[in-house]
Amino acid sequence: MVYQKQKILLVTHQFTPHQSPRTTRWSLIVDELLRLGHKVTVVTGTKQEVQNKDIEIIYLGNKRSNNVVKNLREKSNNIDDKSKTKKVFFIFLKKIYRFSIKILAWPDYSMFWLLSVYRSRKNLILDYDLLISVSLPFSSHIAGYIINKKNKKDWIMDNGDPFTLKKDAPENNKILYGFLNKYFENKFYSLANKIVFTHQDSMDLHKDFFNISKDKLIVGNPISNFDNEIPSDGVWFKTFMPSPTLT
Repeated sequence: MVYQKQKILLVTHQFTPHQSPRTTRWSLIVDELLRLGHKVTVVTGTKQEVQNKDIEIIYLGNKRSNNVVKNLREKSNNIDDKSKTKKVFFIFLKKIYRFSIKILAWPDYSMFWLLSVYRSRKNLILDYDLLISVSLPFSSHIAGYIINKKNKKDWIMDNGDPFTLKKDAPENNKILYGFLNKYFENKFYSLANKIVFTHQDSMDLHKDFFNISKDKLIVGNPISNFDNEIPSDGVWFKTFMPSPTLT
């Protein structure tokens, strides 16, 4: 089957070498896209230890905030057991930090990365045909929107977990940000060309709550690759198909 090779921009706060089900899934999908002949560029908030020779990975991170958290964690873990006062002090600082993030951060803990994306937006020189943003965290979709606002390329939203509709352990303070969460999630669903959920129940719940057109919705398997077929609407992406190499 003949298919069109495209330049794909993947926007995801978490990417390898960070280890999680989401980064594993998307690392495999990127490998499949490369095998099909597509060019992939990744914008991420995960610092790269070694540059991948097959894909361009653009790290956008807030070094100052990362260093503060890293230093706080290291000092807390390395304090001698005899230094009880210092240990209590650093435990207290960590609790204050976590409390502040939980109460004040929007859209989630990765807000500093989102600020880095916003500040770098004018200096980013990106040539792509298709944007794919991956959540959680939801900031990846906001970052994708910021980057794509000028270029207005086709956009696929890949949703691993709920954001506004998350009941247990919500991503932010719903009392402060409940309206903001719903507003931006609804806005992005209206702008995106395709919206992927990894579970049927989650897709149905979002479809009803946000009144999403069923033509945009796709259920993608947690570990997947891309079909080659190009739909008539011009977006080459059709669906996520189970990879025979993983079964």
